Amino acid sequence: MHRTELTTQRGRVDTPRRKMFTVAVLAALVAVVVSGCTGPSATPTGLACTHYNNVSCFYFVSGNTAVACEIDVKKDLCSNTKGDYYSYSSVRNSTYLCRRHDTCRETENVDPPVSCEQTASYDDLVDEGEAWRVVGRQQSENTTSGPVTVSFVSSSSSEVSIEWSAELKVDARVVSPVVLAGVQAGVDRSVTESVTAAVGNTFTLELAAGKTAHGVYGVKMQVTSGRLRTTQPCHGGSKDHGRVKTYLPISPGWCVWVSGDVPCATIPSPSAPR
Repeated sequence: MHRTELTTQRGRVDTPRRKMFTVAVLAALVAVVVSGCTGPSATPTGLACTHYNNVSCFYFVSGNTAVACEIDVKKDLCSNTKGDYYSYSSVRNSTYLCRRHDTCRETENVDPPVSCEQTASYDDLVDEGEAWRVVGRQQSENTTSGPVTVSFVSSSSSEVSIEWSAELKVDARVVSPVVLAGVQAGVDRSVTESVTAAVGNTFTLELAAGKTAHGVYGVKMQVTSGRLRTTQPCHGGSKDHGRVKTYLPISPGWCVWVSGDVPCATIPSPSAPR
């Protein structure tokens, strides 16, 4: 059993020489105690804490957030709270509940009181139609006096994944699955996490005389806007990112239009794949 304690010494009447000696000893003891408090740190799961004697790291929980203890080396292992607090032991890789402030016996083993796992939500969704993530472009002009058959054949490939604004700095490993599930459920599209646009995909059409056919090859994407929120319990709590536009893959292929028609909608850069 490891035990962390803070101790004080009761004074007594001494001669001047004894007093001087006692003060010197106490100063040395305080120096040892202060040197044992190594300051702000974190548990392996990211919970903020204050190390003491390079063994125990103390913190308490406020609003589902870990707060590092402020250690009063004279009387209190966690002076910035009046309630229970926690000790993480690096020797045993365990967390203990501490009830007294002058000592923590580290006998009451508990699970970490706060999870550092980041979460996200994406809701209040609006269907904004479809657009293309372009992998390649081609065009063909009919300079004859009659209709001709033209073909577009893709010559490049690319894997296209869920996208959002390049300015949005979030963890894709957390946000992408949440966005995918939200759009699948709320917008009712056959979206997926990623789609590969491959070489050799062909599109053929009959083109009238004097017309030009324009084609973009890539992945058709579902465009959705919604409110994105992320929560990082150990690093700043919750953040509302406001309304965020996302692009989710549907299928690869060609989108072709003829001169005079409305061009296919494409996704502007920079909405880089994530």
